[in-house]
Amino acid sequence: MQVTNLARDKDDLVHRLHQDNSTDSDRLRNVQKENVTLNHRVSRHLFIPRMLSIVCAYFTFGEQVKSLLNELDELRGQREKLGLESDHVLRLQSKQMTEFQANVRALEVRQLLVACCSCVLTMAHEWDVLIRS
Repeated sequence: MQVTNLARDKDDLVHRLHQDNSTDSDRLRNVQKENVTLNHRVSRHLFIPRMLSIVCAYFTFGEQVKSLLNELDELRGQREKLGLESDHVLRLQSKQMTEFQANVRALEVRQLLVACCSCVLTMAHEWDVLIRS
């Protein structure tokens, strides 16, 4: 069950990572379109305050990209940690399964020994009855 939860969490992280990448592409396209539009306006009107707002938007976008890259690194670290935890759980479950199988075999052998002893005792009792009669 833990492996299933970890796999689901991993899938959620991958899905989120893909969403972030597509969102980044959409933002980049929107900023590029706005940049073209603003460049056209600036070249027509030579409006310097508008040019300053474009520069500010560019730096803000750069900060957003840095923030997203940091978040991406964090998600990659979490994904690696979850992968290691998943491997550990898998090894632990494999070890437990091996121990369980060994215990089952030991119980089966014990059951066979009890059955054999029961047969031997029954035969000994029958021989004893035959000898006394």
